[in-house]
Amino acid sequence: MKSRRALGVAAALIATPLVGLPAWGAPCVSAPVAVYTAAGFSCNVDGVTFSNIVVNTTVSNGGSVTSGNFTPVNPLPGEFGLLLNYTALAPAANSTADVTWTYNVVGSFINDAFLALAGNTTGSGQAQVSEPLSNGIVLSLNAPGSTTATFAPTSSLFTARQMTRIKPKLFLLASCLLPAHPSR
Repeated sequence: MKSRRALGVAAALIATPLVGLPAWGAPCVSAPVAVYTAAGFSCNVDGVTFSNIVVNTTVSNGGSVTSGNFTPVNPLPGEFGLLLNYTALAPAANSTADVTWTYNVVGSFINDAFLALAGNTTGSGQAQVSEPLSNGIVLSLNAPGSTTATFAPTSSLFTARQMTRIKPKLFLLASCLLPAHPSR
């Protein structure tokens, strides 16, 4: 009886530190949005695990969004993350096409974030992106380009609401890079 109780206590002590930790995912591969947003999905890019990925689109007055793939990327030395490809169109003066996505990222000593928006605008078209992080940092772009932010090392981040807004007279083949960087 004593040995069973001791075994139960030992099992509880071993399992307790694992409660609440994220499942480490398999390596991220290029795959459709539906794969990445499936319940329980997670994947890893160079020691950084992405999970709880949610992608939503909102369109109005003839705007449209076509989802592409998520792809693991290494856009700059030491930067690793995910690329979301999609096509957004807002052809009329009052049309819009918005893409929002959130995710968790877990790794060792994440101390910076990189955000990029690639695409083309025509006429008076606008493309904007904003990515608030759970540590209070906000990365934003008012046109295609890229930006980075450095912060105190952390082991996890959550995007509160990353949003890409497409406004009238724009055809955008967009790629949002949302990597997190583990210090080494």
